Amino acid sequence: MGNNLKKKPGFSLSSKLLCILLPLLVLLAATLGTMFYFLIDIRMSIPTVHAARSLRSDLMKIHFIAGDLLLEKETQKEIVELQEEVRTYLYALRDGNKALSIKASPGRLEEPGYTNLWWNWNRHIHHYEETCQPLLSQLLEATTHREKDDIFSRYSKEARDLLYDVDSTCVMTAEHFMKRPSVTFSQVALGLLIASIAVGISTYFLTSLFIKRPLRDLMGGIEEVTRGKWGRTVEVKTRDELGRLAQSFNTLSLELEKTMKALETEKLELEEANKRLQESSIKDFLTGLYNHYFFQQVLEVEYLKASRHATPLALVMLDVDGFKHINDTFGHPFGDFVLEEMGRRIRESLRRTDIACRYGGEEFVILLPHTDYEGAQTVIQRLKDGLQGQAFQNNIDSCNLTVTMGISSLEEPEVKKETDLVRLADEALLEGKSRGGNCVILASQTRRRPGVDAAVLEEYRRRLVTSEKNMKRAYMDSVKALLKALEAKDTYSAVHSCLVATYAWHFTGVLNLPAEEREVIKNAALLHDLGRLGVPEAILMKNGGLTDEEVSLVRQHPDHSVSIIKGIRFLEHEESIILYHHERWDGHGYPGGLKGKAIPLGARILALADTYEAVTSARPYRKARPPEVAFKILREESGHQFDPELVEPFIKAMKEFLSTTSRVYISQLNRTVAIASSW
Repeated sequence: MGNNLKKKPGFSLSSKLLCILLPLLVLLAATLGTMFYFLIDIRMSIPTVHAARSLRSDLMKIHFIAGDLLLEKETQKEIVELQEEVRTYLYALRDGNKALSIKASPGRLEEPGYTNLWWNWNRHIHHYEETCQPLLSQLLEATTHREKDDIFSRYSKEARDLLYDVDSTCVMTAEHFMKRPSVTFSQVALGLLIASIAVGISTYFLTSLFIKRPLRDLMGGIEEVTRGKWGRTVEVKTRDELGRLAQSFNTLSLELEKTMKALETEKLELEEANKRLQESSIKDFLTGLYNHYFFQQVLEVEYLKASRHATPLALVMLDVDGFKHINDTFGHPFGDFVLEEMGRRIRESLRRTDIACRYGGEEFVILLPHTDYEGAQTVIQRLKDGLQGQAFQNNIDSCNLTVTMGISSLEEPEVKKETDLVRLADEALLEGKSRGGNCVILASQTRRRPGVDAAVLEEYRRRLVTSEKNMKRAYMDSVKALLKALEAKDTYSAVHSCLVATYAWHFTGVLNLPAEEREVIKNAALLHDLGRLGVPEAILMKNGGLTDEEVSLVRQHPDHSVSIIKGIRFLEHEESIILYHHERWDGHGYPGGLKGKAIPLGARILALADTYEAVTSARPYRKARPPEVAFKILREESGHQFDPELVEPFIKAMKEFLSTTSRVYISQLNRTVAIASSW
């Protein structure tokens, strides 16, 4: 999924984080640098202030000493020496030469801070250099007058201004160095505070815009998906890692929505299939009424309810008179039509609370809850009118028929358990048959006479002979319903099962197997893929290879097939054939890993027919292949997958079968299909 996402140009998340954090780092560095500078500056300012004050004192001393010397010196030599000393001091002050000193303040230039003062005195020193010589000249000239009281008045205006300027500069410089650190630090601190607030606000909004909001949207989407809101998407318009993560999440969410919808559809289909299976297990395929199995269950429930609550309960046994004659005269298809129409008319004539079931063959049984003999006769009369009032007619044939009914009730003292209701109604029905049929007999009206009634004995014999056939037919009707359910989910599997049964039936005939064994193998072939009802349709219809997990699911279908028919007494011999039809002759099959003749004969025959039909039929992912390809595969797998003694006889039997037909009618699905043929 992630490979399908193209990386769009844009700033990455790390780039955005760097852009957000960089101003903070710069501000932090500036703050630390400023603090370090001011710490150093403050450390240096203390001696500098002291130095400024000392320098002022020294210059003042020079001022007065120079004046005194000019007044006191008498010789030209002394004046020249003083001149050179002052000049040297001024130049030393300008150049920051700590090695020089003057007599007025020895060693003063070596104190810390003098050099720093030079930064602010540069312009004054140049001014001194320009006016130093005229000053000294005036001082020299003043000494010739010898008038101490008026010595300063003899100085020129420039000389006096220079002396005052020196003094003022010293004072201002000292004050500047004393005040500068605190004022400057406060201003810078205020600027840093404002910058910190601005950068903090910008960082908050940038973080919210590029990181916090997308993450919040993603978390909200994830929480909604976890609550079952499939297909939830988030809108993250950035092109960084968060944007790509959001796009991946959206794709995953949409795919998850599709998957969940598919699962929901499969769930509904499975529920519908289970519903059909449940209905088919309790409904008679031909008449649409409940079957004998369901009747046995509901009879016990209704009997217990009626006994516990002391409510009436009646049971009606109904038999179609002369039904064998109808089959012999009009044929079994018309007989099936009559039974189907009987089921419809019975449903329309009964109340909602009444329960009608097909007991077997042309016999029906009806449970009438909360109904005594009198109420039962009213219901039965309406039912008899519905059955006998109109002819049974299809597009070809038509006939009228009559029915005989026997009724039992909890009112009978002989009823001690639920089976007594059936027995008494059956005896009443036989009594009605012995009277010629077309009547309704109550259990209380049954004749009690010694000896054996030949007509009754013959009726019992007939019913015993046909009862097992009728029961098996009822179960096979359920099998047809199961195949219909399989066809609704997977048409291929349903048709495949019927064709495999056709091929297996023909091959067992060639092998001259007993009719009962042939019937068992045929039934097993019809039912061997019923377990596919539990396999997801997406796997059954998948184009291409299956994953290991999907293969495991498919391999469970024999167990599922056996589970569906388990408990049906008439199909117990089919179970082992269905369960082991994927075993291999060499022992590498499943589910039991059986080898050689340990595999049931029916399963070995079914494996051949199953493989042949699978190869020669079309699948969603490939076309049908000719019989020659199937025969080649069977020969190659002889002794490995298939019984080597059966391969060649099966190929011969299939060639004979294909030479006679290219189409097969499937009665279970009521359709005709074409089969692969080369002859």
